[in-house]
Amino acid sequence: MLVLNKVILIACLSLLLTACNARVEAMKETIAYSIYGAPDVELSEAEIANLKYASQYVKLKEQPRAMVVLGFDDNNDYHWLSGENEVIVTRYGRLIRTTGLAKDSSNVHYDIRHVKNTDSDPLVCWVQQSNYQSCPKTWSTEVEVGNGSQAKRYALKTTIINTTEDTITLQNGEQVNAIKVVESATATSSNKTHQFKNIFWLDKTKQRVLKSEQGLVPGFPFVKMEELKPYPKDLKVRQ
Repeated sequence: MLVLNKVILIACLSLLLTACNARVEAMKETIAYSIYGAPDVELSEAEIANLKYASQYVKLKEQPRAMVVLGFDDNNDYHWLSGENEVIVTRYGRLIRTTGLAKDSSNVHYDIRHVKNTDSDPLVCWVQQSNYQSCPKTWSTEVEVGNGSQAKRYALKTTIINTTEDTITLQNGEQVNAIKVVESATATSSNKTHQFKNIFWLDKTKQRVLKSEQGLVPGFPFVKMEELKPYPKDLKVRQ
């Protein structure tokens, strides 16, 4: 009986892996380009309406605009995939990890390996709560980048310095009442500091980040992301 259970378990895992691989391959068929080396992707409103998966535009500084699709939701860590297996991971709209972006032909010096203390990120509260004025405005964390001899750690401190109400038009033509959140950030390593500002546009009534312009550390370009097709989970009403 024990052997039989093991056989059944292995068979189920094989089917699960096959299904996951098939889903990823199906998603890749909907992605026009890699994040590098192609003209800006431009989808019509009709094409956006026909998208099967949650999708975003993504643009790294000095690179063409590309399209990425949501491959996995790993306990609120969203893994956005390009057509060439490049991955950008966000958590409540915040960039927290990348894979495959550091290339000789790119302006990305290293990938983002890990961001600590993400549960204390003010964006977690700001995205979920309708009474966002009571949410924290500061955050201290540590960012790990690179591998081997390129590995570095940065202390990152952020402060939300301005919030305004805004109305933005999404790529599908939808107008959404938004909260524009401007954040001042400082990354420090080896007594060197890098200061910058991040901007997030949050849906005022739903738990979603509509678009963002954000950085993390020196040597990693600003990333612009904008919703094409929302993830149904993010359409819950704010608490």
